[in-house]
Amino acid sequence: MTLLLIIAVILTLIYLILGGIAWINSGGDKSKVAAARSRLTFAIVGLIVALCSFLIVKVIGYFFNVNLIH
Repeated sequence: MTLLLIIAVILTLIYLILGGIAWINSGGDKSKVAAARSRLTFAIVGLIVALCSFLIVKVIGYFFNVNLIH
């Protein structure tokens, strides 16, 4: 689970960088800016989902006294 979280963070950073580059290269074109903005938004939402899933697993493990994350 921890490895998956690390991979999610790395992928989020890559998508944030690619979204930023796409925004810079958009040249003011509204459709390209919107595409770059959606890429950035999806990267942030994906990171939040990954962190929430990690939190949920930790809480369930705490309540049932089980170490689910190794």
